[in-house]
Amino acid sequence: MFLNDCLTELKMIFKTPPLLTLTLVAPLLLSFWFGGVYLSNYLDHIPVAILDADQSGLSRQLVSYIAQNERVNVVYHVDKETDLVEAIEEKKVSGGIYIKQGLAESIKKGEQGQVLVLCDGTNTIIGSNVYAAIATIVQTVSAGASIKVIGVTGGIPQQMAKNIALSFNTGERMLFDPKMSYMSYLTIGYVTIFIQQLTLSALGLMIYRNRGQVAEKRTLAQIFAKLFSYWAIIGGMFSLAIICMQRVYHVPITGSFLLAYVLATAFVIALIPPILVLASIFKTIDKYAQFCFMMSMPLFLTATYVWPIWEMPKGLLVIVRMLWPFINFSEPFQRILVKGASFHAIQGHLLGLAIYTVVWMPVALFIFKKAYTKTKEHDEGSLTDSGQSAGEQTA
Repeated sequence: MFLNDCLTELKMIFKTPPLLTLTLVAPLLLSFWFGGVYLSNYLDHIPVAILDADQSGLSRQLVSYIAQNERVNVVYHVDKETDLVEAIEEKKVSGGIYIKQGLAESIKKGEQGQVLVLCDGTNTIIGSNVYAAIATIVQTVSAGASIKVIGVTGGIPQQMAKNIALSFNTGERMLFDPKMSYMSYLTIGYVTIFIQQLTLSALGLMIYRNRGQVAEKRTLAQIFAKLFSYWAIIGGMFSLAIICMQRVYHVPITGSFLLAYVLATAFVIALIPPILVLASIFKTIDKYAQFCFMMSMPLFLTATYVWPIWEMPKGLLVIVRMLWPFINFSEPFQRILVKGASFHAIQGHLLGLAIYTVVWMPVALFIFKKAYTKTKEHDEGSLTDSGQSAGEQTA
């Protein structure tokens, strides 16, 4: 009986254009579309302006090093600080370097000179990259100037002067993603959003199709038949999309595809309770799809993928864990694929998904049955029109 239900649902998917689009086309299309935005591994050639008020040999050397750095692109040389700030305000540049007058003289006297780095704080990604690139160059030139001063005034060998100026040095080793590319960081996060939103849309559409019949008898078996039929197709398509991103976009995927698939399967099962509750609240597929679309961004921002979990208020964290399972999927999914996390590292998240499903499933089934068992109207509107609306909301 269960296998027959699965075959029926599979046939229905292939006979329904909106569902076929959501399961076969959307995973590859969305993954490559959004992944293409971050095709460049580095954020390079950021436009900046320079104000050299010192006009010394040292300041010209500093300007030369900045101009040669591939992370920034010097597009303006200005004469006044107000012009520098104005260029940033008008979005002509994303950062500015102000070399103050008397820099070289201050260093010769053993005093501290100053180079001011101005960043456009409205975009933290660009601002942090500008600051990191300029700060590295300034520190390098500053250390070189200090070594020369110590060597000349102290009459000591160059190597000893270097050891005095740089009493200790820092080394860095960037793990998992040496290039620090946004492709590696954001693309996997987008994939988790697509898995969630396409599941909400496609599975919701499949349940709305005959929700009255589903609520009357063998409710759980019919729902799982829909889920397995859907996931058998879209799970494979997302696996193919991730492999293609690894080959085409060179996303550094080193972890276990099998473990990532297991986690994704547990998450998709955990989405059944919220889908049933939302289908009970919203009587039309249009309202359901609109709500799911509206919730995509808040759910991603509270999933601790972008913002670290230790910075979230404890009360909010408890509420997020109780109401939605995405927090136990998005970040661990990236850890598996990019960091190569083991089963031991993510077993707590699998347990969280299992607990969420076990606790919420009976509640959701009760609400769903109560909402639709007595209704004789299994469909509100044609499946094609509803499916089209769901597909448009997801897109």
